Amino acid sequence: HKVTESRRGVDALLLAEAQEQSGGEAGLPTVPSSLSFTLDVGETRLNLDCTLEPAGRTWPGVIAVGCPGPLALLGDQIAENTQAGAQPLLDLFRQLGFYTAPAINLPAASSSAPDSLPEPQQSSAIGQSELRLSPLQMALAAATLSNNGVRPAPRLVQAIQKDDDSWENQVSMSDPSSVFSGEPATTVALALRVDDLPIWQSVARAQNAPQQTITWYLAGTLPTFTGSPATLALLLEEDDPALAVQIGQQILGYWLEP
Repeated sequence: HKVTESRRGVDALLLAEAQEQSGGEAGLPTVPSSLSFTLDVGETRLNLDCTLEPAGRTWPGVIAVGCPGPLALLGDQIAENTQAGAQPLLDLFRQLGFYTAPAINLPAASSSAPDSLPEPQQSSAIGQSELRLSPLQMALAAATLSNNGVRPAPRLVQAIQKDDDSWENQVSMSDPSSVFSGEPATTVALALRVDDLPIWQSVARAQNAPQQTITWYLAGTLPTFTGSPATLALLLEEDDPALAVQIGQQILGYWLEP
């Protein structure tokens, strides 16, 4: 349960929140002409680009490959569509469990919730703030897209076989929580679907340290999938999005085999 910096791994979840607030895809702003983004952090200037070349200039197309320019615009829209004094991005991160250690019978770490997100909040939207997440936290958050907007309760095992060969179900140490209504989560998952596989996916490059670039791959079964649902959060500790996609699709492919 290693904690690392999230850095642009929450793209699809921000798209779901933006659709939740705007009443659907029709309420989203136009995808900006510039897909890259320049952010000044102290004395450092970060020039951020799409992780891979987008298949098209649509919201699903640019979000699927971690384009920071559109993501910053979504962050602005989410922050603006709120009542005075509220902090919608921070509230969303809390709902997604970003500041809560997963309730499992193993050591688990978590970042502490701040009183407010650092300014500009675009830095949080594109994953360049101080927020740090583990792959397990990311997997639970991403599961909302495969689970009709509900963040599931983590559980290491479903049941234990006893000495008399009977099975004892294991109770989760926490409860599922609703983050999005079903429609935005389902819409985003279906929009990010992969050809020839019943899954959605997104990939994002991240700067985890001055000399270390990492790659996040998030994916899950579609809400329409009739088998056992699955969500995957893959953290590759190198800058290789194509390899991350290949490994992630292979892992989910094994899961989907009958």
